[in-house]
Amino acid sequence: LPRTRRAGVEYRKVGAEEWTKVWQQCAIQKRTGDFFRYELKGLESDAKYEYRVVTIVGTETKRSPLHHFRTFSAKPQPVRLTVTADLHLDGPESADDRFVPMSKMPNALDADIFVSLGDSTSRGEDIRSGMIDYYMKGLLRTFGHDRYVFTVHGNHEWRGENASEYFKYFPKGYYSARVGEAYLLVLDSGERDPIDTLQGKADPDAAYNVFDTAYMAEQRKWLEAEVRSEACRTAKFRIVMIHCPPTCTLKYEKPHMKALLDGLLVCWEKGKKPEVLTHLWLTGHKHESWFRERMGINELQICGPHHAGGGLGCATVEIGPDAIHLKDWHVRWNKLAYDVTITPDGKATKTVGK
Repeated sequence: LPRTRRAGVEYRKVGAEEWTKVWQQCAIQKRTGDFFRYELKGLESDAKYEYRVVTIVGTETKRSPLHHFRTFSAKPQPVRLTVTADLHLDGPESADDRFVPMSKMPNALDADIFVSLGDSTSRGEDIRSGMIDYYMKGLLRTFGHDRYVFTVHGNHEWRGENASEYFKYFPKGYYSARVGEAYLLVLDSGERDPIDTLQGKADPDAAYNVFDTAYMAEQRKWLEAEVRSEACRTAKFRIVMIHCPPTCTLKYEKPHMKALLDGLLVCWEKGKKPEVLTHLWLTGHKHESWFRERMGINELQICGPHHAGGGLGCATVEIGPDAIHLKDWHVRWNKLAYDVTITPDGKATKTVGK
């Protein structure tokens, strides 16, 4: 919100008469603030809902326009993703410069879920501006309020005095969802560089980060239970979203990426297969474009903008009853880079792309 006030959400199943109102409270009083985050409980699966934001200024109540969302289940249903990476937004103008041309790619606006694969902003000194004022508001201006947003934690969002504020707005660095016959897994690949490289060696205790070891061990423990869950095991397709591509790691990246993934989802040792078959990995970080089959995975790397004003990537992923069909676009030149179909056995067939 632009200033401190009271705010809540009203929602109902489409066709119902009564609204459910939710507020944040301090004892019996509605809380004031300039940011609110709500989790809606007890929703029906496979249902369409409408919602609106309620703000109170003095004694006047204002309501936003109506927006909609639908809930999913494990029942067979088509699922569409629009995916981008490494936006590195530094102002409202850069947001429009990225999102508007992206929205013009074929079927980009048809997505049920919008995915940003990390580094949506460049630095963590002001996460509020980067992730909310530029990224989220820019996304909503162009793509609307009626789809889900999956946000991946990138290495640039780990940097800066206020980088921990990221978790105020996006509380989990790793999470999953079962949507139709697809199991969607979002992972956090951590920082790219050692903390002494980023922040100097004079006073290590003054660094804003600590090494990734404990965080990756915690995430690995969660991941092992998650991929053995019924939701994952019974899914026809498993899609992983992560910032750093496992098939292309730097010297510092490899140890903590390997600790997180090796043997379970990816195999660094040649000739071995991971425990869990995944069908597609969506990655960013390298600001390049590729689709390749290595280390037991199918990996699509989304092109990010270059500092010289170069490329911008946008992929559409349609998960149907019998296959995943993805198209990866170089937005600036309206060029189709890859057209790939992936079947339930994990086999990928390219009709466009080397």
